[in-house]
Amino acid sequence: MVKKPIKINEYSRLTIEDSNYVVEYKVKAGIRPDGEKPKNEFKWNVGGYFQTLELALNDWVANSPIYTEEDHKSLKDVVKCIQGAEVTVKKLIAGHSR
Repeated sequence: MVKKPIKINEYSRLTIEDSNYVVEYKVKAGIRPDGEKPKNEFKWNVGGYFQTLELALNDWVANSPIYTEEDHKSLKDVVKCIQGAEVTVKKLIAGHSR
């Protein structure tokens, strides 16, 4: 099955697989089988399979502080990140509902 991802942001995307919404996160690749550390290589990790778009996006918003490159030094930083994720979801829905 060919997956056509819907980009949420630079580090996350949404796909549909077997009638489920799949949230995937871009993370740095680990050590290769030959023991060499990759430089600037990334892979997509599955964050979860969800029956509805609402559940998938709620999970993405809740996990947004984990999958950003920003440092969160206080609770206020985490709250700002989550509020930014909510704005992103609203823009994503508005852009695809036309």
